[in-house]
Amino acid sequence: QLDSRHHDAANVTLRLFPDASSPYNAATRPVAETNVYIQDHGIIPFMIPRDVSGNVLLQATLDGTTDVKTTSIIQVVGMVRDVIVRPMSKFYKPGETVEFWILAVDHDLGLTTDARGKVFMADPQGTKVAVWEEISLDQGVQKFSVPLSQSATPGTWTLG
Repeated sequence: QLDSRHHDAANVTLRLFPDASSPYNAATRPVAETNVYIQDHGIIPFMIPRDVSGNVLLQATLDGTTDVKTTSIIQVVGMVRDVIVRPMSKFYKPGETVEFWILAVDHDLGLTTDARGKVFMADPQGTKVAVWEEISLDQGVQKFSVPLSQSATPGTWTLG
């Protein structure tokens, strides 16, 4: 801990290691690393690659020595917090068109940025009867529709 009364300066290195459940050793390569010189106090910007998620190991080292080092397990979550899927009606009959909308939100409940996903509709047996691939999730509310055949199987259909 830096003493702010003396306006100390420090060279801080942050390293992010994959899979916090695996044993850490000196040969483990970090997936992200940054080195910042801080005067008194400050915030360290740290870019985490998009493909990193789950529990990871964050290591902070002061002035490049192992004398002042801390290691913490943190959880990295994806950009999308929730995808809300809502049908326009609770019930549909064979021959009608199923209409629904989706909305993806981030952890601040704002629109996601630069995220893609897949939307599907499955019949009561779990067979996917309609699939939309590579949907851009950063466009707000998006509407979808699919007509049911006259011989559609009665039961609970799934949107996901």
